[in-house]
Amino acid sequence: MPDKLIYKRKNRHLEYFKNHPETPATNTTLFEEVYPEPSPFGGIDWNNIDTSFSFLNCTFNLPVQISSITGGTKTSEKLNKDLCKLASNHNIPFILGSLRPLFDDPDCISGYQFKKNPNVFLGANLGLFQALEYGPDRINEVVKQFKFIALYLHLNIIQELVQPEGDRNFSFKIDHLRDLLNSIAIPVIIKETGSGFSWSSKTLLNQIEPAGIEISGTGGTSFLAVELDNLSSENQQIHAPFENWGIPTAASLLNLTGLKFPKIASGGIRTGLDVAKAIILGADFAGIAAPFLTSWQKHGYQGLDNLINTIKYQLKLSMLLCGAANLNQLSQTPYRLGPLLKNFLKPPRSNAK
Repeated sequence: MPDKLIYKRKNRHLEYFKNHPETPATNTTLFEEVYPEPSPFGGIDWNNIDTSFSFLNCTFNLPVQISSITGGTKTSEKLNKDLCKLASNHNIPFILGSLRPLFDDPDCISGYQFKKNPNVFLGANLGLFQALEYGPDRINEVVKQFKFIALYLHLNIIQELVQPEGDRNFSFKIDHLRDLLNSIAIPVIIKETGSGFSWSSKTLLNQIEPAGIEISGTGGTSFLAVELDNLSSENQQIHAPFENWGIPTAASLLNLTGLKFPKIASGGIRTGLDVAKAIILGADFAGIAAPFLTSWQKHGYQGLDNLINTIKYQLKLSMLLCGAANLNQLSQTPYRLGPLLKNFLKPPRSNAK
């Protein structure tokens, strides 16, 4: 892909969110069909509620990750500096946007040199199929140079297809993928980009054994809608039926019950109550992206700080109402499901004869 196209696309994404602060959602997360069992007598002290959690041998103050937004362009440099500051001040993980510009244009290195606090958990993001192309040696060089703690490999087939310059070959062998993950020097997380993980994904995920998964189900930002905004009206009509493609975030969590590695709930996580419901359904913590971006575009760093404080308050309130003094107790909260979510507890239908 020509370098300039990468920069144009990354900057266009940022501009899109600036012009569309109410980001387009695909369908619903179905968190509205999760009903935690209330604990009306409380029984815990607000001041003693503990929202800390551990991930990859690190302890954080809040079960919220700044999920991948963007990286590598001059436009995103100030954003990423402020996000890194937020991660430092609140002790939460920060996952940088795509590393792809670094591999295609070494001159963009300044867009990744913003980390001042060495204690910040800084992860990075790269397309799975680009990672298979680059190979572990090139990836490890970048990982070592920037001291990333985790690498998120994302799956974005439909987004690539609608880009004229995007990938078209999505074939791979399980052994090659497993070897790639084992050869990368830091833990690898497998991440979706808006479609969630299906019931059948469990088999493949268990075979490759990543260090974790980020769900990114439907109900959050539709990056297909973002990409369609730049296409001809004919191409928009062709691809529009797929804007709702995928599994809602809450349903995807239920699909993946029983996996032995950490699950990060993302895709439409907007409030502390969403975070609480995700943990009740089996997530270890939650990822948020678009709300951070739009808050920053409106109010700068203060907008980011206000948002994370609101989410923390809402999470603690949810925990108090459930009678949970810590996240482990919250994860054991009894709950009921609405009819649509109940349907996802069943294996999918098969047409096999």
